[in-house]
Amino acid sequence: MKKIRTHYDNLQVVENASPEVIKGAYRYLSQKWHPDKNPNQREKAENNIRIINKAYEVLSDPIKRSEHNEWIRQEKAKLQAQFSPTPPPNSFSMDFTEKRLNSELHSAMWLYRWQFLAPVEKRFSSQSRPWMRYCLILIFSFYAFILLMNENLV
Repeated sequence: MKKIRTHYDNLQVVENASPEVIKGAYRYLSQKWHPDKNPNQREKAENNIRIINKAYEVLSDPIKRSEHNEWIRQEKAKLQAQFSPTPPPNSFSMDFTEKRLNSELHSAMWLYRWQFLAPVEKRFSSQSRPWMRYCLILIFSFYAFILLMNENLV
């Protein structure tokens, strides 16, 4: 998925950073990229200083920062809508009772595995058929994974 470049990224701070942290990051980066300290890369340093100054201008003002945070939320929502799979036209979403039923089915499956399959697995764990035990464990683990994925996707 495409990453949004924000002023937080430009100052190399997290989104919930305090004003002191933002100020410290600004001071560090402005000293690091000052054009006088980078005479060999003057254009790159000037460009970085412009970006750093703009980021600090936005993040140091609470109103501009809240507008920037709102813009980030909108852009993330757009990206998620763009990259999330669209359901088929005749699909339905599971309501609460179906999710509960799916959860109960998942619990029942594990109960079944431990009550019924544990003795069977012991029987097949002998030297004669170790592959049978492996196949049973693999099948039920895969089934549990599918159930969990269906529960998380809806």
